Amino acid sequence: MKPVKANIHREIIGKVKNITLSLSKTGKFYPSILVDDGVEAPSLIHSIDKVTGIDLGLSHFAYSIER
Repeated sequence: MKPVKANIHREIIGKVKNITLSLSKTGKFYPSILVDDGVEAPSLIHSIDKVTGIDLGLSHFAYSIER
């Protein structure tokens, strides 16, 4: 593959793990860069305690499940 010119709009901090190039219908390349910056991923702020599902079948209309 030939080298591709890039306009980098922010500094890449960390170790580059993967670069995926996508070609648009207009012929432009768009990169997606995966970087390991050494920072741990943040934990989830909240968890889901209640789930409601809707059944459009004939026997039941709605379900509610609590943990």
